[in-house]
Amino acid sequence: MKRFGLLAGLAGVLSVVGVLGLSGQAWAEAKMTMSPGSSDAIVLEPGMVQRGSFMIYNTGDEKIDVTVTPTALCVNSTYNYTFDGCEASSGTKIKDWMTLAVDNTSLNPGDETEVEYTISVPTTDLPGGSQYAGVTVQFQSMGGSNLEAKYTLGYKIFAYNPIGAELKAELLSAKVDSLQFKRPLSARMTAKNEGNIDFFTKINMTVATMGDKEVHKSEINYVVMPGTTRELSTIWDGAPHLGLFKVKYEVVLESVDGKVIDSKVIEKTVLLMPLFMFVVILVVIAALILFAILRVRKAAELKNARRY
Repeated sequence: MKRFGLLAGLAGVLSVVGVLGLSGQAWAEAKMTMSPGSSDAIVLEPGMVQRGSFMIYNTGDEKIDVTVTPTALCVNSTYNYTFDGCEASSGTKIKDWMTLAVDNTSLNPGDETEVEYTISVPTTDLPGGSQYAGVTVQFQSMGGSNLEAKYTLGYKIFAYNPIGAELKAELLSAKVDSLQFKRPLSARMTAKNEGNIDFFTKINMTVATMGDKEVHKSEINYVVMPGTTRELSTIWDGAPHLGLFKVKYEVVLESVDGKVIDSKVIEKTVLLMPLFMFVVILVVIAALILFAILRVRKAAELKNARRY
């Protein structure tokens, strides 16, 4: 299950090092980082007690007051993890099972502290499927301008109960366009989760020249959360402006325990060409066709004229 935690951690890098809007001056004076950014996936059992922790560091040059709070975790409209505006559901109950060793502290420049949390799973009425929670770490600074700035980091917790889990994964589409007018060369897919437990999309894209020389290969994994539809694009950033390539695009949907749910493989020849060049070629072809038609008509008129 470490793969699950790694993916979640990579998906949430921005929330680990990001801050809410602040001035450059305030950022230079107050700064905090966190490690790690998320837990490994926790397999829940009735009555179990799960403990974990993460570190926070004051990497700025002024003292900061820190407030730590358990919260729900969800994704927003752009499929980024967020701790704001999450609706209560059976998949966010884990937040209510959490306690923190401390809920506020102060850190001098260069200081670090460990934030410990405990998850006490109830013995009865444990929902099946995925559970999500977070721990927000908020701090504030007066800054050099004497204007208070507030910052938020977030630690993500992922868990699931296999008993009562309902897996409903659907690969809605997978597509590679044969004609693409601008780089990067891309492929895209859409997957839908109508169950109550996560599944993964494993995407492989290989690009080769017409002579079968491999020029690009990518392998990526994404999670699709319950009740969401996720659209994903895979790109080759280093593609030239003009070229003809063989593309193999493979999408595999997998359960959290690695079982294949659905898959699709697309193999296509892709022409990558700037739009203006494509338009010029069309105009030239149209002109040649028109010229040929006029010549045929002219020849027919001359032939008819000789008869008289």
